[in-house]
Parts: sequence; structure tokens; C-alpha cells
Amino acid sequence: MIRLVMEFQDHKPSVIVLENSPFLRYGEGGSWFIELSKEIKKAGYWFRDSNCAELDSYEITQLPQKRKRLFMVALSIDKFKNGKFAFPTKRNDREKNLAEYINFSGSLEDPSYYLPDENRYRNMISKMMDDKGCIYQLRKFLVRVKDPGVCPTLTANMGLGGHNVPFIHDAKGIRKLTEYECLKLQGFPNTFAFPDEVPRGKRYEQIGNSVVVPVVELLAFAVKEKILKERI
Repeated sequence: MIRLVMEFQDHKPSVIVLENSPFLRYGEGGSWFIELSKEIKKAGYWFRDSNCAELDSYEITQLPQKRKRLFMVALSIDKFKNGKFAFPTKRNDREKNLAEYINFSGSLEDPSYYLPDENRYRNMISKMMDDKGCIYQLRKFLVRVKDPGVCPTLTANMGLGGHNVPFIHDAKGIRKLTEYECLKLQGFPNTFAFPDEVPRGKRYEQIGNSVVVPVVELLAFAVKEKILKERI
């Protein structure tokens, strides 16, 4: 990222926004983050620990997905007198309704979303299912029961096999969440559609790698306010 920024030379962006796993701050005893901070500063940007925040979509948006991500905002030394930045941290206390995003009571025509009776994962999940309004997350050799009304973090592994795959019990049987249910839980509008040629596994993978749309929208407004008020 820093190499790309430096390609702009005298026309570098006044603000850089980065997103990653919160573990980036602690990996290798903190050395990953120290190295990243050095490179950002060397490129000519204000950047310190207060330019980072762990934002959880469950806390600051109406979405029922718990997804905490590390956001970093670096500000150009040439364009700003200081590196202070106010992250959007106000809690969203509006009631969340998982059923607005997932069709628990209906069924799908496509049988490929459902686990067949003889599937070993189906047996694992069915033993744990005592609430048909919950999401059950398959993690290779175990099943995690999520709190009612809460969606776990959707990861890229959803499209790579039996790991972190979210399942529910609908009117027909046990099935994984559809890619479009996952998109809604990431905050994408209903009008968003994948090209037909994108395989289903790749769709899940891309959704899991995506940012949560309402979170970055809040962050974008905060960046815009900083630019309009303080950029030289």
C-alpha cells in the first residue's frame, strides 16, 4: 500500500484509510504494527496509536453481525496541521432483527444449499440445534451455537470448505446461508448482484473479505468532515 501511495509522488492522497484484523497490532509481539507505523510515517503521514480504532458493526450499525475490524487513518503532514482523527464510535441502539436478513421460516428451491441426511456435518449440527432462530457456525470439527439474533463474523473461509460456515434450520431442513443473505448481513443493498460467471465459492470468499458497508460509510463521513474543516 505504501509503495502505491509513493507512486503518486507530489500528488499523494491527503488521507490513507487502511483496514485489517485487530491482530495486526499484536502479531509477533507488536512488531508487525511497529513496522507498519514506521512505513506510514516515512511516507509523510501523521500516524500513531490514536489513529487506529477497532470498530464493531454490531455496536455502531443496525446490522446483527458481530464483526470487529481494525481501521487506521493516516493524515498527510503536508495537508494537515495535526494527526487528530475522530472515529465514529457512537452506539447504534436500534433494535436488531436477524429475521430481516435471513429467511428462517421459508425454504429454497435450490437443494445444493441443504445438507443431505447422510452428511456427517448435518448430524453434528442437528445434535446442537435447539433453537431454529439461531445461526450455527461449523468450524471443521465442532459446531458453535451463536446467541439468538446474532450473526457471527462472516469470513472468507465460508467459500473454502467446512470452516466458519454459517448454517440455519429453515422450513425444509439444515442449510448454509445463501450468498445474498450474507451480503445483506454485510450491509450491501438488495440491488447488488454478482455476475453469473462468479462461482458460488468465490462469492462467499469475496463477501468474507469485504468490509461492512455501513461501517465504512460512517468512517467516510468522518474523513470527509476532517478534510472539509482542516485540510490546508
